[in-house]
Amino acid sequence: MKWFVVITMALVLSACGSAPRKDRNPKKAESPGIYVEKIVSPILLKKIDEFIDHVDTMGTYGKWPVVNILIDKSSKIGGENCISITNSLIYQNKYMLGFFRHRNKIIGIINSRNKFFDNFIDTTKLMRGLPVGIPTVYNGYSEPWTKQYEIINPDSLQIVYNGYL
Repeated sequence: MKWFVVITMALVLSACGSAPRKDRNPKKAESPGIYVEKIVSPILLKKIDEFIDHVDTMGTYGKWPVVNILIDKSSKIGGENCISITNSLIYQNKYMLGFFRHRNKIIGIINSRNKFFDNFIDTTKLMRGLPVGIPTVYNGYSEPWTKQYEIINPDSLQIVYNGYL
């Protein structure tokens, strides 16, 4: 009888430990109390994740610590309704509104706005200053990867460019 109780308890405990657990905060930013969904719109977050997934497969590009977001005019389509996502080796504070951390990257928001800006980013939730451990000066040559999207509406982005800047 004693062995029956011990074996039953062992089975129950092992079953509890192997049950799948749902992550309650799958998109929690790396900053306490800040959730990525509260900083950027769902469509922009999806495009940021796709960009990070893409550059992570490109060897050294995956090691670049900064991803920059620019919502402004487009040199590729000639309009004012554009979002550009690009990677960088450094964080240039003088051009930034702020940043947040996501998936081991610094997501920097460039200080440039168009009429759609507030549909995509809540600047009140951005961190300010310099991110710890990220270079701010680079004296070499770099050729960042860029994805540029035309803003169709606040819930729809259409890619217009995918390549080197």
